Amino acid sequence: MDDQAEGFIADEPAPRYVRGLGVTLLAGMAAAAVLLLTATPSSGPVAAVVTILALLLGGAAGVLLLVCRITVSVAAEMVTVAFSPVYRRRLARADVETVRDLPEVTPSMFGGSGLRFASGNRVALLFGAGPATEITTTSGRTYTVVVRDSAALTSAVGRLIEGSA
Repeated sequence: MDDQAEGFIADEPAPRYVRGLGVTLLAGMAAAAVLLLTATPSSGPVAAVVTILALLLGGAAGVLLLVCRITVSVAAEMVTVAFSPVYRRRLARADVETVRDLPEVTPSMFGGSGLRFASGNRVALLFGAGPATEITTTSGRTYTVVVRDSAALTSAVGRLIEGSA
């Protein structure tokens, strides 16, 4: 147990098209806000509140698309899997049962890209197709992560597991 797993961090920013969509959504929400401020209010306060909430939600979605990223870090005692800024799970070394490389994972296997919760107690973090690391916990939940260097991630998690034996 003195054997410490090496630290490893995989950090994948959202692809350009996702960030571009975020910028477009923010610009659209800003333009809509300006149009609403310059228009004379002809409807009641309920419509105004609903409109403001819609603008805030659209703006929040734009910011989310602009800053989202997949991060997986392996430290001496845990693995952290995150789809920042909305999802983060810390897996203690004792809770990680197995890890394996998957040669090719596609978004269609999980119903799309991004942070996906799929049937069978599966969570996927992916922006596109590619090789992946699959981490299975003692509770049976699997985390499938597509990152550029999935082989190095799998190796780091493997060393973590071996350190707990």
